[in-house]
Amino acid sequence: MRTDVEGKLKFRLTYADVDAVQFFFASYYRWMERSFAELMAACDYPRRMADKDRRGYPVVESGCQYLKRAVADDKLTVVAKFGSMSNRSFRVEYEFLHEDNTVAAKGFTQHVCVDVDEMKARPVPEQFVAKS
Repeated sequence: MRTDVEGKLKFRLTYADVDAVQFFFASYYRWMERSFAELMAACDYPRRMADKDRRGYPVVESGCQYLKRAVADDKLTVVAKFGSMSNRSFRVEYEFLHEDNTVAAKGFTQHVCVDVDEMKARPVPEQFVAKS
């Protein structure tokens, strides 16, 4: 499992991201997906290459723990890193940080690697595996 890469995005919350009280819970998942794409790119295996290889990485489990309120105009950074990996699946862990580095939320997605034509499990791409 690669520990030398991360997917990182900085963004400002807008009214499209929040409800009447705070950062809308489902919006965290959109940013997790975006930072996962950045993690893939950091591994030199962007989505475009996965599409060409006919590989997909569906989420089979996910979760998010909301720890500190975030509201419109707050600036957050989301960081995605591999949390664990087996031969045909992997977990990505996400941390949402305020500008002062306090944690707004922590999330995860569990992915399985599949051939999109056959929908059968396939090995994790070599680009995601630690280099010896």
